[in-house]
Amino acid sequence: REQLNPIDEAEAFAGLVRNGVVIEDVAAKAGVSPATVKRRLALASLCDEAKTAVRAGDSLAVAEALTIGTHDEQRRALQWMESAYHYTADDIRGMMLDDKVSVARAIFPIERYEGTVSHDLFEDDETTYFDDIEQFQRLQTEAVEELAARHRETALWAEVVTDWHFSSWQYDKVEEGDPAGVIIHFKPTGVVEVHEGLLK
Repeated sequence: REQLNPIDEAEAFAGLVRNGVVIEDVAAKAGVSPATVKRRLALASLCDEAKTAVRAGDSLAVAEALTIGTHDEQRRALQWMESAYHYTADDIRGMMLDDKVSVARAIFPIERYEGTVSHDLFEDDETTYFDDIEQFQRLQTEAVEELAARHRETALWAEVVTDWHFSSWQYDKVEEGDPAGVIIHFKPTGVVEVHEGLLK
């Protein structure tokens, strides 16, 4: 038999799942791993324009990279691809992730976030991203303020640094148990690092 186009296979898997077949059973019927089924289901969720591009010969790797974005983001990427002289799947992945932040960076309870998320199922480590960067930054800022308030209850002092770099040379480390301060380094990328046991 001629092998199914990945999009046709993806839509076949999606149809089975919609009809109540669990992913593990779809995988067993198709002779593939459950991870492969999940990846095909991600392809099934592409916008129609992206599916057409894959059927017309665009690479599967590019299609997989597009799954990270919303439908609007996918359409913008497709427009760019039409005018680009050369591009790779990594270029598309970078474009899709440009305005997203990994859920792993959050120090707030995830249930506070009310926006949508995107999944990258095609990297070695499956990663989930916040789509709404403004909401993430607001929630992360609130969580940093709460963290600083908790440290101020027990530490000599606690400060929040929001620059790209934390000037550690301005501080000494004190012996454990001695009065000390805390620096909470809240980077513009959303990453939060806590440096305890410091003396100015």
